[in-house]
Amino acid sequence: MNNGLLKKIKKIKVSDELLQAFKEIQQPRTNYQLEKFVVGKYETPEQQYFHCVLELQLKYNSLRKAKIHLEKTNYLIEKYKKEEAEGNKLSEFKRREREIDKETAELAVLGALREFETLYKIWKSFDKNYTREEMDKAQPLYWQRRLTGQANRDVMACGRISVGNQDALRQIGEVGTLKIEQQAENYE
Repeated sequence: MNNGLLKKIKKIKVSDELLQAFKEIQQPRTNYQLEKFVVGKYETPEQQYFHCVLELQLKYNSLRKAKIHLEKTNYLIEKYKKEEAEGNKLSEFKRREREIDKETAELAVLGALREFETLYKIWKSFDKNYTREEMDKAQPLYWQRRLTGQANRDVMACGRISVGNQDALRQIGEVGTLKIEQQAENYE
């Protein structure tokens, strides 16, 4: 059975068109998702800025690590080629595996670069670069808006505010006010 599977795998021929399609889909999150759901989901520009910069930092570090991985993979491919030329059959398998690793990594890097470029454009679109002090100062407004919004969605969905959201609202001093009920009425 093993030989039959190997023969079937060997018969697979991938067209240039399909290889190009592999490249076209590379980007874990679309530009729209990044704009609306990764950065845009936050209720204040300061928090949007913070998450945009955080995402850029994570993507930048991932790309730097990917560069090292690709350099190391290229080095190993060359090493295995030399060993293969000296008659080491196992090195042929290692080289072929590393070539697939390289192709896989290159596709992932393509997607990561696309995300980085989109996040960079979003970052450049902010009116200003916020300082740590400005982001900290905006936290009360952010949490008031976020928790009030969650409470409003609770009321619309269940007719009451969940225990967790009540507790969070209490922690920021919003429980016991009519703000939530009044805002919920405005949604109807």
